[in-house]
Amino acid sequence: MAETETPTRVQDGISGGLKIPQLAEYELRGIINPDHPNVFLGRHKESGLEVVVKAARPIFVKSIKPELDPMLVGNICLCYEHAIQETLDHPNILSPIELYRQNDDFYLVTPRVGETDLYPQDSYIRKLPEQVKLSLLAQTASALSYCKKEGLVHLDIKPANIRVENKKATLIDFGAARRLGERHCVIDKIAMSTPDVAAPEHRFDSIITPSADVFSFACLAYELLTGHKPFEYIDHFEVLRYKSPLHDRKAVARFGKTGELIIKGMAYKHTERPEIEELAEALREQSARYYPQPSEQPSVPSPVLV
Repeated sequence: MAETETPTRVQDGISGGLKIPQLAEYELRGIINPDHPNVFLGRHKESGLEVVVKAARPIFVKSIKPELDPMLVGNICLCYEHAIQETLDHPNILSPIELYRQNDDFYLVTPRVGETDLYPQDSYIRKLPEQVKLSLLAQTASALSYCKKEGLVHLDIKPANIRVENKKATLIDFGAARRLGERHCVIDKIAMSTPDVAAPEHRFDSIITPSADVFSFACLAYELLTGHKPFEYIDHFEVLRYKSPLHDRKAVARFGKTGELIIKGMAYKHTERPEIEELAEALREQSARYYPQPSEQPSVPSPVLV
Protein backbone atom coordinates (compact mmCIF):
# COMPACT_ATOMS: atom_id res chain seq x y z
CA MET A 1 0.00 0.00 0.00
CA ALA A 2 1.45 3.35 -1.02
CA GLU A 3 1.33 6.39 1.27
CA THR A 4 2.06 10.05 0.53
CA GLU A 5 1.41 13.37 2.22
CA THR A 6 -0.22 15.27 -0.65
CA PRO A 7 -3.69 16.70 0.15
CA THR A 8 -6.37 15.29 -2.12
CA ARG A 9 -10.00 15.39 -1.12
CA VAL A 10 -12.35 18.16 -2.25
CA GLN A 11 -16.07 17.53 -1.79
CA ASP A 12 -18.41 18.66 -4.53
CA GLY A 13 -21.65 19.71 -2.90
CA ILE A 14 -23.45 20.14 -6.22
CA SER A 15 -22.96 16.67 -7.70
CA GLY A 16 -22.90 14.83 -4.40
CA GLY A 17 -19.60 13.25 -5.39
CA LEU A 18 -15.95 14.25 -5.52
CA LYS A 19 -13.91 16.52 -7.70
CA ILE A 20 -11.01 14.82 -9.41
CA PRO A 21 -8.46 13.98 -6.69
CA GLN A 22 -4.82 14.92 -7.21
CA LEU A 23 -2.87 11.78 -6.39
CA ALA A 24 0.91 11.47 -6.20
CA GLU A 25 1.22 8.19 -8.11
CA TYR A 26 -1.86 8.25 -10.35
CA GLU A 27 -3.08 10.79 -12.89
CA LEU A 28 -6.88 10.85 -12.96
CA ARG A 29 -8.60 12.15 -16.10
CA GLY A 30 -12.26 12.20 -15.11
CA ILE A 31 -15.25 10.17 -13.98
CA ILE A 32 -16.33 7.13 -15.98
CA ASN A 33 -20.06 7.36 -15.35
CA PRO A 34 -22.07 10.39 -14.11
CA ASP A 35 -24.06 8.02 -11.90
CA HIS A 36 -20.84 7.16 -10.05
CA PRO A 37 -18.95 10.45 -9.52
CA ASN A 38 -16.47 8.72 -7.20
CA VAL A 39 -15.06 6.35 -9.86
CA PHE A 40 -12.30 7.80 -12.05
CA LEU A 41 -10.38 6.77 -15.13
CA GLY A 42 -6.64 7.30 -14.96
CA ARG A 43 -3.16 5.90 -15.34
CA HIS A 44 -0.18 5.05 -13.18
CA LYS A 45 2.31 7.90 -13.68
CA GLU A 46 5.43 5.72 -13.72
CA SER A 47 4.28 2.66 -15.69
CA GLY A 48 1.53 4.24 -17.80
CA LEU A 49 -0.88 1.44 -16.86
CA GLU A 50 -4.53 2.36 -17.48
CA VAL A 51 -6.47 2.10 -14.22
CA VAL A 52 -9.82 2.74 -12.58
CA VAL A 53 -9.69 4.49 -9.20
CA LYS A 54 -12.61 4.32 -6.79
CA ALA A 55 -12.79 6.91 -4.00
CA ALA A 56 -15.01 7.02 -0.94
CA ARG A 57 -18.32 8.78 -1.52
CA PRO A 58 -18.94 10.68 1.73
CA ILE A 59 -22.08 12.60 0.75
CA PHE A 60 -23.80 9.37 -0.34
CA VAL A 61 -22.96 7.88 3.07
CA LYS A 62 -24.20 10.98 4.89
CA SER A 63 -27.56 10.86 3.11
CA ILE A 64 -28.21 7.35 4.49
CA LYS A 65 -26.58 7.48 7.93
CA PRO A 66 -26.22 11.19 8.85
CA GLU A 67 -25.14 10.36 12.41
CA LEU A 68 -21.93 8.71 11.19
CA ASP A 69 -18.65 10.24 10.07
CA PRO A 70 -19.13 10.01 6.28
CA MET A 71 -15.45 9.85 5.34
CA LEU A 72 -14.67 7.26 8.00
CA VAL A 73 -17.49 4.96 6.88
CA GLY A 74 -16.70 5.57 3.21
CA ASN A 75 -13.10 4.52 3.78
CA ILE A 76 -14.22 1.46 5.76
CA CYS A 77 -16.37 0.41 2.79
CA LEU A 78 -13.39 0.67 0.43
CA CYS A 79 -11.13 -1.29 2.79
CA TYR A 80 -13.78 -4.00 3.15
CA GLU A 81 -14.23 -4.20 -0.63
CA HIS A 82 -10.48 -4.51 -1.18
CA ALA A 83 -10.14 -7.16 1.53
CA ILE A 84 -12.75 -9.28 -0.23
CA GLN A 85 -11.56 -8.77 -3.79
CA GLU A 86 -7.85 -9.41 -3.19
CA THR A 87 -8.59 -12.96 -1.98
CA LEU A 88 -10.32 -13.99 -5.23
CA ASP A 89 -8.49 -15.78 -8.04
CA HIS A 90 -10.66 -16.51 -11.07
CA PRO A 91 -10.13 -15.69 -14.77
CA ASN A 92 -13.47 -13.89 -14.96
CA ILE A 93 -13.10 -11.81 -11.78
CA LEU A 94 -11.19 -8.53 -11.69
CA SER A 95 -8.22 -8.48 -9.29
CA PRO A 96 -7.32 -5.18 -7.57
CA ILE A 97 -3.94 -3.52 -7.97
CA GLU A 98 -3.81 -1.94 -4.53
CA LEU A 99 -5.61 -0.03 -1.81
CA TYR A 100 -3.89 3.31 -2.25
CA ARG A 101 -3.67 5.64 0.73
CA GLN A 102 -3.02 9.35 0.65
CA ASN A 103 -3.25 11.17 3.97
CA ASP A 104 -6.48 9.92 5.60
CA ASP A 105 -8.19 8.88 2.37
CA PHE A 106 -8.24 5.50 0.65
CA TYR A 107 -8.61 4.70 -3.05
CA LEU A 108 -9.28 1.29 -4.56
CA VAL A 109 -7.18 0.89 -7.71
CA THR A 110 -7.98 -1.75 -10.34
CA PRO A 111 -6.85 -2.32 -13.93
CA ARG A 112 -9.04 -0.91 -16.67
CA VAL A 113 -10.63 -3.87 -18.44
CA GLY A 114 -13.19 -4.42 -21.18
CA GLU A 115 -14.47 -2.45 -24.14
CA THR A 116 -18.04 -2.11 -22.89
CA ASP A 117 -20.50 -3.25 -20.23
CA LEU A 118 -22.90 -6.14 -20.73
CA TYR A 119 -25.88 -3.87 -21.41
CA PRO A 120 -28.45 -5.71 -23.56
CA GLN A 121 -29.33 -2.37 -25.23
CA ASP A 122 -25.71 -1.56 -26.13
CA SER A 123 -25.26 -1.65 -29.91
CA TYR A 124 -22.10 -3.78 -29.66
CA ILE A 125 -23.71 -6.29 -27.27
CA ARG A 126 -26.96 -6.39 -29.23
CA LYS A 127 -25.13 -7.40 -32.43
CA LEU A 128 -23.17 -10.24 -30.80
CA PRO A 129 -24.06 -13.74 -32.03
CA GLU A 130 -26.32 -15.62 -29.67
CA GLN A 131 -23.60 -18.19 -29.08
CA VAL A 132 -21.28 -15.44 -27.77
CA LYS A 133 -23.98 -14.05 -25.46
CA LEU A 134 -24.47 -17.52 -24.00
CA SER A 135 -20.72 -17.85 -23.53
CA LEU A 136 -20.52 -14.50 -21.71
CA LEU A 137 -23.34 -15.59 -19.42
CA ALA A 138 -21.62 -18.94 -18.82
CA GLN A 139 -18.40 -17.15 -17.83
CA THR A 140 -20.28 -14.86 -15.44
CA ALA A 141 -22.11 -17.81 -13.87
CA SER A 142 -18.76 -19.57 -13.46
CA ALA A 143 -17.41 -16.53 -11.59
CA LEU A 144 -20.46 -16.51 -9.31
CA SER A 145 -20.11 -20.24 -8.70
CA TYR A 146 -16.50 -19.62 -7.64
CA CYS A 147 -17.62 -16.81 -5.32
CA LYS A 148 -20.10 -19.18 -3.71
CA LYS A 149 -17.36 -21.76 -3.09
CA GLU A 150 -15.31 -18.99 -1.48
CA GLY A 151 -18.22 -18.15 0.83
CA LEU A 152 -19.06 -14.89 -0.90
CA VAL A 153 -22.19 -13.29 -2.39
CA HIS A 154 -21.71 -10.43 -4.88
CA LEU A 155 -25.16 -8.84 -4.36
CA ASP A 156 -24.93 -6.39 -7.27
CA ILE A 157 -25.08 -8.41 -10.48
CA LYS A 158 -26.02 -6.02 -13.28
CA PRO A 159 -24.78 -5.10 -16.78
CA ALA A 160 -22.55 -2.27 -15.51
CA ASN A 161 -20.63 -4.73 -13.32
CA ILE A 162 -19.75 -7.12 -16.14
CA ARG A 163 -17.11 -5.85 -18.54
CA VAL A 164 -16.77 -7.41 -21.99
CA GLU A 165 -13.78 -7.59 -24.32
CA ASN A 166 -12.78 -10.14 -26.98
CA LYS A 167 -15.68 -12.44 -26.03
CA LYS A 168 -14.51 -12.49 -22.41
CA ALA A 169 -16.63 -11.40 -19.44
CA THR A 170 -15.05 -9.91 -16.31
CA LEU A 171 -17.01 -9.46 -13.08
CA ILE A 172 -16.17 -6.21 -11.26
CA ASP A 173 -17.29 -4.03 -8.32
CA PHE A 174 -17.52 -5.95 -5.06
CA GLY A 175 -18.69 -2.91 -3.12
CA ALA A 176 -21.94 -4.60 -2.06
CA ALA A 177 -20.45 -8.10 -1.59
CA ARG A 178 -20.84 -9.96 1.70
CA ARG A 179 -19.39 -13.07 3.27
CA LEU A 180 -21.90 -15.86 3.78
CA GLY A 181 -23.29 -15.90 7.30
CA GLU A 182 -22.70 -12.20 7.92
CA ARG A 183 -25.69 -10.35 9.27
CA HIS A 184 -26.74 -6.93 8.05
CA CYS A 185 -24.71 -4.10 9.53
CA VAL A 186 -24.41 -0.38 8.90
CA ILE A 187 -22.32 -0.95 5.78
CA ASP A 188 -25.12 -3.00 4.22
CA LYS A 189 -27.32 0.09 4.24
CA ILE A 190 -24.61 2.09 2.50
CA ALA A 191 -23.04 -0.32 0.01
CA MET A 192 -26.37 -1.89 -0.89
CA SER A 193 -27.40 -3.51 -4.13
CA THR A 194 -28.88 -1.60 -7.02
CA PRO A 195 -32.64 -1.69 -6.23
CA ASP A 196 -33.96 -2.94 -9.56
CA VAL A 197 -31.61 -5.95 -9.67
CA ALA A 198 -31.75 -6.94 -5.99
CA ALA A 199 -33.43 -10.17 -4.93
CA PRO A 200 -36.64 -9.64 -2.91
CA GLU A 201 -35.27 -11.33 0.21
CA HIS A 202 -32.26 -9.02 0.22
CA ARG A 203 -34.58 -6.33 1.59
CA PHE A 204 -36.01 -8.43 4.39
CA ASP A 205 -33.77 -11.30 5.51
CA SER A 206 -30.98 -10.85 8.03
CA ILE A 207 -28.94 -13.60 6.36
CA ILE A 208 -27.89 -13.39 2.72
CA THR A 209 -27.56 -16.54 0.59
CA PRO A 210 -26.07 -17.18 -2.88
CA SER A 211 -29.64 -17.40 -4.18
CA ALA A 212 -29.71 -13.59 -4.23
CA ASP A 213 -27.06 -13.65 -6.96
CA VAL A 214 -29.03 -16.30 -8.86
CA PHE A 215 -32.05 -13.98 -8.99
CA SER A 216 -30.09 -10.99 -10.30
CA PHE A 217 -28.15 -13.14 -12.76
CA ALA A 218 -31.32 -14.79 -14.12
CA CYS A 219 -32.89 -11.36 -14.69
CA LEU A 220 -29.79 -10.26 -16.60
CA ALA A 221 -29.69 -13.48 -18.65
CA TYR A 222 -33.36 -13.18 -19.59
CA GLU A 223 -32.99 -9.60 -20.80
CA LEU A 224 -29.77 -10.33 -22.68
CA LEU A 225 -31.27 -13.29 -24.56
CA THR A 226 -34.74 -11.84 -25.23
CA GLY A 227 -34.20 -8.08 -25.37
CA HIS A 228 -36.96 -7.53 -22.79
CA LYS A 229 -36.90 -6.80 -19.07
CA PRO A 230 -38.38 -9.59 -16.92
CA PHE A 231 -40.10 -7.28 -14.43
CA GLU A 232 -41.55 -3.81 -14.19
CA TYR A 233 -40.28 -2.13 -11.05
CA ILE A 234 -41.70 0.44 -8.67
CA ASP A 235 -40.41 1.90 -5.37
CA HIS A 236 -36.81 1.99 -6.57
CA PHE A 237 -35.45 3.49 -3.38
CA GLU A 238 -37.67 1.77 -0.86
CA VAL A 239 -38.71 -1.86 -0.51
CA LEU A 240 -38.45 -3.60 -3.85
CA ARG A 241 -41.87 -4.57 -5.15
CA TYR A 242 -42.96 -5.91 -8.49
CA LYS A 243 -45.86 -5.22 -10.74
CA SER A 244 -46.98 -8.14 -12.86
CA PRO A 245 -43.97 -10.13 -14.10
CA LEU A 246 -43.22 -9.45 -17.75
CA HIS A 247 -41.19 -12.57 -18.43
CA ASP A 248 -42.60 -15.33 -20.58
CA ARG A 249 -41.45 -18.95 -20.68
CA LYS A 250 -42.05 -19.02 -24.42
CA ALA A 251 -39.39 -16.34 -24.96
CA VAL A 252 -36.65 -18.68 -23.73
CA ALA A 253 -38.28 -22.03 -24.55
CA ARG A 254 -35.88 -22.66 -27.45
CA PHE A 255 -33.01 -22.84 -24.94
CA GLY A 256 -34.55 -25.94 -23.38
CA LYS A 257 -33.21 -26.72 -19.90
CA THR A 258 -31.23 -23.47 -19.81
CA GLY A 259 -34.38 -21.43 -20.46
CA GLU A 260 -36.26 -23.26 -17.72
CA LEU A 261 -33.45 -22.61 -15.23
CA ILE A 262 -33.44 -18.90 -16.12
CA ILE A 263 -37.19 -18.70 -15.46
CA LYS A 264 -36.82 -20.59 -12.16
CA GLY A 265 -33.94 -18.32 -11.22
CA MET A 266 -36.35 -15.37 -11.13
CA ALA A 267 -38.68 -17.04 -8.62
CA TYR A 268 -39.84 -14.73 -5.83
CA LYS A 269 -39.07 -17.33 -3.15
CA HIS A 270 -35.34 -17.98 -2.90
CA THR A 271 -35.95 -21.63 -1.99
CA GLU A 272 -37.47 -22.22 -5.45
CA ARG A 273 -34.45 -21.02 -7.42
CA PRO A 274 -31.81 -23.34 -8.89
CA GLU A 275 -28.19 -23.35 -7.74
CA ILE A 276 -25.76 -21.14 -9.65
CA GLU A 277 -23.74 -24.26 -10.52
CA GLU A 278 -26.73 -25.63 -12.45
CA LEU A 279 -27.02 -22.44 -14.46
CA ALA A 280 -23.29 -22.34 -15.13
CA GLU A 281 -23.21 -25.92 -16.42
CA ALA A 282 -26.34 -25.51 -18.57
CA LEU A 283 -25.00 -22.30 -20.11
CA ARG A 284 -21.62 -23.91 -20.82
CA GLU A 285 -23.32 -26.74 -22.68
CA GLN A 286 -25.69 -24.37 -24.46
CA SER A 287 -22.92 -22.01 -25.60
CA ALA A 288 -21.07 -24.94 -27.17
CA ARG A 289 -23.94 -25.49 -29.58
CA TYR A 290 -24.56 -23.43 -32.67
CA TYR A 291 -27.65 -21.33 -33.21
CA PRO A 292 -28.08 -19.97 -36.76
CA GLN A 293 -28.65 -16.24 -36.76
CA PRO A 294 -31.38 -14.81 -39.02
CA SER A 295 -28.79 -13.75 -41.62
CA GLU A 296 -27.31 -17.25 -41.58
CA GLN A 297 -30.55 -19.16 -42.14
CA PRO A 298 -30.50 -21.17 -45.38
CA SER A 299 -32.43 -19.43 -48.09
CA VAL A 300 -35.71 -20.96 -49.19
CA PRO A 301 -35.83 -21.63 -52.96
CA SER A 302 -38.30 -19.46 -54.81
CA PRO A 303 -41.31 -21.38 -56.10
CA VAL A 304 -41.10 -22.31 -59.76
CA LEU A 305 -43.87 -20.73 -61.74
CA VAL A 306 -45.29 -23.05 -64.34
